[in-house]
Amino acid sequence: MATFRFANIRADVKRLGPEEPGFDLYGVTLTDPDGNWIEMRAPTDVGDRTTADDFDLAYGSLQSLYAAATVPDVWRVGHRRTELSDLELDTTISMAKRMEPWLEDAVKDGEARWDLYQEGRETGAGPLDA
Repeated sequence: MATFRFANIRADVKRLGPEEPGFDLYGVTLTDPDGNWIEMRAPTDVGDRTTADDFDLAYGSLQSLYAAATVPDVWRVGHRRTELSDLELDTTISMAKRMEPWLEDAVKDGEARWDLYQEGRETGAGPLDA
């Protein structure tokens, strides 16, 4: 498990289990200062993970939640081909709206720190302890 802080948003990354052959399911729990939280899930390739991989997953989840808050109609169209129901999409948009006051600063913070994790992507830094 890895934890990142993007401005006032905490992002906890953890492996949830196997998804299908060749993929593991990972979850990112994003929590704002008011205690609002949402878990976003994504399948990833099975294999050794680096801090850079977890950063990418956390930051990508944060960017997705920011899009859900600021351009919900566009965000929804991007998720029409997923297995998410309309209720799940509506719930994510609703939570994104609650967390919106902190999301822009968090996305900017993640963008500013992107280069810190570039070395891990290039060198294939060692796997994280689970």
